[in-house]
Amino acid sequence: MGSAGKSTIIRHLKYLCTTNSNYKYCNEDWSEKKDDENECDDDIWKNKIRENIINAFDIFIKQVYKNKDKFESEELEVFAKSLEHLYANKSEIPSVEMSDLFREHLINLLNDPAFKKALALKNKIQIDEPERKPFDGLSYFLNEIKLKEVFYTSYIPTEEDKIHSRLPTVEVHRYYFMLNKTKIEIYDAGGQASERVKIFIIKIY
Repeated sequence: MGSAGKSTIIRHLKYLCTTNSNYKYCNEDWSEKKDDENECDDDIWKNKIRENIINAFDIFIKQVYKNKDKFESEELEVFAKSLEHLYANKSEIPSVEMSDLFREHLINLLNDPAFKKALALKNKIQIDEPERKPFDGLSYFLNEIKLKEVFYTSYIPTEEDKIHSRLPTVEVHRYYFMLNKTKIEIYDAGGQASERVKIFIIKIY
């Protein structure tokens, strides 16, 4: 099913293959694979990570209103409204100017008392969209250093960034890993209804 974490496991395995010489990311003939032709490019990952974060901010902004709290300044109130608009119009995210002012507002919002109060309720979100929830890797990104990095114009996602992010799987993909002498073959299908009939299979030899 969607959001079950299948792709996250695969990304963890790929990352381990870069840090342990006994672990190999392979082609279907079990030879080591140097490049992944099906890997999403950096721009797709960059935009998706930013979208994940803006989605989370939008959830907590809505929780602030649900709590009947207010932000410390009118400037932050206006910025919060702009983030709500940005999430509702996600196609605009790639064209947003990643300026010093934008990053400064993000940090100020993160440190706002009303926002912090909403953030403390991350496991008990009470907004009017119960199906929405912050992505699992949120805590990795919600700090001043990481937010400044992600929303900088020249940002390039690292493998660790990808592990902590959420990028839904589309269609079916095959992955081959050799951990020491153990071969692992994974068929990963997206969680969409049209893909569930192609449900993923894990084979261990």
